[in-house]
Amino acid sequence: MVVTFAAPPDASRLYNIGMAAPFVVMLADLPAAEHNEIAKIVNEKPGAVWISDAGDGMLPHAILLVVVLGGVVAGIVELARSHDYVSFLASTAGTGFILASIALPLLLWWIRGLNGRFGWMVTSFGLVQIRGERLKIARWQDIVKVRRSIVGTGINRFVSLDITTAQGELVCNSGALFSELRERLPPTAQLVNEDP
Repeated sequence: MVVTFAAPPDASRLYNIGMAAPFVVMLADLPAAEHNEIAKIVNEKPGAVWISDAGDGMLPHAILLVVVLGGVVAGIVELARSHDYVSFLASTAGTGFILASIALPLLLWWIRGLNGRFGWMVTSFGLVQIRGERLKIARWQDIVKVRRSIVGTGINRFVSLDITTAQGELVCNSGALFSELRERLPPTAQLVNEDP
C-alpha cells in the first residue's frame, strides 16, 4: 500500500507553534524537502532508518474499535428483538446504537489513514516519531545527550534510547535505529551507553 501525503501549502510557519508538548510538529507544517523525505521513508520503509511501532501505537484505536463494534452489534441484536423500533431508537440504548453506527465508519476511515504511519525514522534532519499527521522531531543540531539503556530482563528486555535536547527528553523504546542515530549525532552530543 502506498501512502500519499498532500504537499504542504505553506511551510513558513514556525515549528511547534501553538503546540504545548516539546518536539511536536504537524506534518503539514514541515518544509517541502522534509515533508517529502518523510513520505518517501513511510512508503519505502527501509529497515536501516525505519522501525514500526504500530503494535503499540494502534492499541488504543483497536480497543476503541472493539467498543464501537460491540455497541453496533448489541444495538442490532436489541433492534431485532424489539417490537417497537421507534421506542428502541428513542431509548438510551437506541441512542448508543445510533452513535456507534455513526462512529464505526468514521473510526474505520481514521484507522485506514493511520495504517503504516506509526513508527520511528532517522532522517537527514533528525530522529522522528510519526503518528499519522503528528510528529515528534529531535533535530540533530539540538541533541545534547543520547542515553542507550537496557530495560527489563529475559524475554521482556528491550533497548531504550533517551534523547535529550534543550526542549526536553524524547524516549524511543527501540534500539534498532541506534547505529544510524549515532552516525548523525553532532560531535558535541554526549553518548552514554548503559549496558548491564
